Amino acid sequence: MPAGGAQPTSKRLTTTRRWAFGLGAYVALVAIVITTSLALDLPLGVVADLLVGLGLGLALLFLGSGVLALLRWLTGTVPAAVGDGVVIATVGALVFLIVFNGFAPLEAVAVWAMWLIAIAAPVLGIAIAVAPDQATARPRPTWARVVAPLLGAAVFAAAAIWWWHPGDAGPVAPVAVTAAQPVLPDPGAAGTLPVASFTYGSGVPRWRPEYGAQAERTTTPVDVRDRVPLSGFVAAARRTALGHGLDAVPRNAVVWHPAEGAGPHPLVLVAHGNANLFTPSELGYEWLGRHLASHGYVVASIDASAFNSLPFLTGELRDENDARALLFLAHLQLWHAWQEDGDAVAATVDLDRIVLIGHSRGGEAAAIAAAFDRLGRIPADATVALADRVGGPYGIRAVVSLAPSDGQYRVGDRGTVLEDVDYLVLQGGYDADVTSFAGERQYERTVIREGGFKAAVYLHQANHGQFNTRWGRHDLGPPRDQLLRTGAIMPADHQRRSAAALITAFLEATVRDQSGYRDLFRRPEVAASWLPPVTTVMRYDDGAGIAIAIADYGEDVDPTTASLPGSTASGEGLVVWREGDPRFRSRVERQVNAVTLGWREAGTDADPAYRLRWDDDVDLGAHDGSSLRLEIARGTTAFPDGTPVPTGPLDAHVVLGDAAGRRAAVPLSFGQGVPPDLPARLSRAPLFALPRFTPSRYPLFATVELPLEAFLEADGDLDLASLVALDLEFDLVPEGLLVVRSITLVSAPTP
Repeated sequence: MPAGGAQPTSKRLTTTRRWAFGLGAYVALVAIVITTSLALDLPLGVVADLLVGLGLGLALLFLGSGVLALLRWLTGTVPAAVGDGVVIATVGALVFLIVFNGFAPLEAVAVWAMWLIAIAAPVLGIAIAVAPDQATARPRPTWARVVAPLLGAAVFAAAAIWWWHPGDAGPVAPVAVTAAQPVLPDPGAAGTLPVASFTYGSGVPRWRPEYGAQAERTTTPVDVRDRVPLSGFVAAARRTALGHGLDAVPRNAVVWHPAEGAGPHPLVLVAHGNANLFTPSELGYEWLGRHLASHGYVVASIDASAFNSLPFLTGELRDENDARALLFLAHLQLWHAWQEDGDAVAATVDLDRIVLIGHSRGGEAAAIAAAFDRLGRIPADATVALADRVGGPYGIRAVVSLAPSDGQYRVGDRGTVLEDVDYLVLQGGYDADVTSFAGERQYERTVIREGGFKAAVYLHQANHGQFNTRWGRHDLGPPRDQLLRTGAIMPADHQRRSAAALITAFLEATVRDQSGYRDLFRRPEVAASWLPPVTTVMRYDDGAGIAIAIADYGEDVDPTTASLPGSTASGEGLVVWREGDPRFRSRVERQVNAVTLGWREAGTDADPAYRLRWDDDVDLGAHDGSSLRLEIARGTTAFPDGTPVPTGPLDAHVVLGDAAGRRAAVPLSFGQGVPPDLPARLSRAPLFALPRFTPSRYPLFATVELPLEAFLEADGDLDLASLVALDLEFDLVPEGLLVVRSITLVSAPTP
């Protein structure tokens, strides 16, 4: 034995290797068990999730051991001690984490590093305290045996605190308005009707008895396999998990309806989007179903889990939203049949007032379903009439989309177009799933009928999942969900209360013709009286009267022209003047054009301005009951020299001129005004943020309505019948960047 009782080098290496191997195995096993148990959500409960995670962890560790054995056999040598730990941990956990949910590499590194620190630190501290010194085979000094565990515990505590802390709330810039005294009942408050519920279903999945033996009505499944072709392992795995394939998608739903009153009640179908297929996502809208039912609506939340993700094995389906749309229509087919058969609840339903509500992919599917219903055929397969497949047409009156996807279903290069359907879309600023206002593209593609209504509402502090109580505060799956900055998200009850008020007001205004509820979307002071504390940015089009586009920037790519015949556009003293797509985050296209105007010399002798002129023989039909409607946003890119744009209040004068040279000016702040600066930093670790999370800002459009009466108050001699000019004069703030989507004159028909 070496002098001083020291262990031989080979024995020290063997002992170190065992520690490293054991530590790597421990880290990998704990990481896999926790990740799996959080992600699976099996119908058998948490214990089953843990057992599956343990089995998967042990299997991957066995795979890691096999890799080591193969290396030894191929090289005839034993990998270094560190190599043992790294290989086993990497094979057992890192690869697993990267593959799971399609991690971005940097994000995987961040998650892995935090797991390694949090899990390994206390174990290393205890190991140092307990194990003898490798060189002398004697116990370590007392200070080392005391300090090492304490240091390990401190590192663990610091990592755990950072890991579980939701992140700072950050600055919030609410729109400062004084709440108005409403004259209509609060749409966010519960209604007066008692609510009853029941379920109907096709008997599968087997673990959902409420759709089998406990269902009050039995339904037949629907075949949509032609819309989502699957084969091989993916089809077999999904059929095994669900008990059915896409050739027999069950028509399952939970219904909330007024327990009293003969009706007729509007029918509302609600559909969730993509999630774990074992999660009963349709139950996450009970808050909405009960709320609307108390206001006299019959609400059916449909089970679309047949299209959702199967964890670990097959992932999520792609390009399936047209199949989700067919499921919407197949449920409407049931309600028509039940009403014809004299069903008690169906008899109270008004099938001339049908509303589709969808969340996430379900939000896109709701719009697709309404478009299909109007077309009568599926564009990708027009050989079979839609009526022969799922019945109809049903004359869908309105669509509501909560944080919808957009573009997952397209006909060629065209998105879904809605015609003669009222449309509402809500989007959260802290949505880490649909990270930009994708539903605003559907808003742009919606053509409302005369007297119709559409609105797009941005809720700055809202996220994606809190619209569904089964999804919650984290929009990403574990473990990367902990990288999200959830501290900036509004309380769940506030988000759902906001959505309930907005949805109810929209439905009352559209399917029940209570036009006074449109003021919630048009007047910030009304929104302040009915919504919880939340910063909103709203766009709307009420289809009232005659709308004449002065500039919508879609007619050509020439920045010196506008929309009216013979119109011209010019800029004076501007440092930015460009037309183009005002893109979302990560440079995702909005698929519309706008003009961006920047200035840095306001307050000088010659204030910067953007000027529109048109022929004096153009009759706009303007009168004192008309309004000028502008869709505007705050620019978020830097000035050409790289200087950041200011984030303070932004305003400008809108100036109307007549043929005699008279001019009248009204500031944008007379209406809703330019939205405040609303950065939304989604990740607590910006270095590892997904590309779709950046930048933290993008243009948010608001509708600013300026009544022509306000211009007449500024100059009573202005001749509204001979308007020939409109200017944006940037004389109110020293510098800024403004994006203009459209300028429209809206006139109610003269008596």
